[in-house]
Amino acid sequence: MKRIFRLGFLALALHAYEVKACDICSCGSMPLGIGDWAQPGSSLIGSSYQIRQFSGNLGQDYIQQYQLNGIWAIRNSWQLKVQVPWMYAHRQSENGQEEKTLNGLGDFHLSGQRLIWAKIDTNSLHNLYGSIGIQLPTGEFENRPLSDAFGQSFQSGSGSWDFSFGLQYEYRWRSNLLVYQGVHQLNTRNKFNYRFGSQWYNALQLGRLKERSQNLSSLIYLSLSHEYYYKDINSRGYYQFGTGGQSWFAGLGGQIRYKSILIRADLRTGLSNNPREGHYQGRNHFKLALNYLF
Repeated sequence: MKRIFRLGFLALALHAYEVKACDICSCGSMPLGIGDWAQPGSSLIGSSYQIRQFSGNLGQDYIQQYQLNGIWAIRNSWQLKVQVPWMYAHRQSENGQEEKTLNGLGDFHLSGQRLIWAKIDTNSLHNLYGSIGIQLPTGEFENRPLSDAFGQSFQSGSGSWDFSFGLQYEYRWRSNLLVYQGVHQLNTRNKFNYRFGSQWYNALQLGRLKERSQNLSSLIYLSLSHEYYYKDINSRGYYQFGTGGQSWFAGLGGQIRYKSILIRADLRTGLSNNPREGHYQGRNHFKLALNYLF
């Protein structure tokens, strides 16, 4: 029962920060899955596919991303995580007359997570996690002229060494789950003196777990999240046109666990898209993931 109890939290937690905060103006400036974690004592390997849509005054972005995920549990309170993304992105200009595509490896992300505090009562459970991560410049950054129609903000990678800081709180009361997550991505300048804007991500998820047997459980959840993107700073030291912005998202998802296999799918849709703001904003996001616990 204790294993099922913990897996219930993992099921809800693994969907958090998926789209999470890739920089809307840069496909590779922030990794997906940066906020995921495993319950104490568990490791996993998995893969995911997701498609995302963004819009703004530079045009429409359609981004598909395939990602390999790994979590290694060093001990009950410590885990190491790695994400390896591959992406295909397509941008269509606002007038629909120009197009650009990207296809290649994104930026690797490595992070460590620690269980800071835990409390177990008769019918409830509290967990608090903290994490620190680093993003490696493995994705390609093309140094285009600032006058280019698609600019330097539409890239497979940031070209810089970037850092992430996360805090996550879980609460369970009987079969009801609540998870809050906050993540900050701090980006630095790359060798071309371009800096992608740092980002903030906050999310709240509510779910209900159904334990059908010792080997089978299902989870349905709702989510509300907010993403904030600072403007990029170009090589001249000025804010880059068409970057920055913020979006609210509402989501619905579900997951099935059979023994050590986790299958998850969720859909998020933008709530606060306002083209008059002049920035890129999130539209619809869909993700499908398969994980194996060991």
